[in-house]
Amino acid sequence: MNQTIFVLTGLPGSGKSTITDRILQACPESVVVCKDSVRTSLNGGHYVFDPAKESFIHSCAQALVHLAVEEGLNVIIDETNTMPLNRMSWVEFVRHYPRLTVKCLWCMETARNAEDRKSVV
Repeated sequence: MNQTIFVLTGLPGSGKSTITDRILQACPESVVVCKDSVRTSLNGGHYVFDPAKESFIHSCAQALVHLAVEEGLNVIIDETNTMPLNRMSWVEFVRHYPRLTVKCLWCMETARNAEDRKSVV
């Protein structure tokens, strides 16, 4: 498989984490980049959304993606990404790496399916 950037898109509870787990099982040479994790790391283990810090958060996420790509890893960008501008910022970023494949995946699991998934585990 070509080195791939997976840009996940979906509302909370739509199955992004489930898709992430499936990609990791199929492609163990992948890493997950999640801005929520960056926010949590920068706030002593607590999730804090501060609009004033979002540019910095995005820059941190981009740096992580860059490092992973340079190591030859696939990258899963696990974010809501529902705004086209957010998705396009990742597509534009990846254009600096012409050898990469970009896959934008919409996660649209219904609340009912999410409940069924929880009961299976």
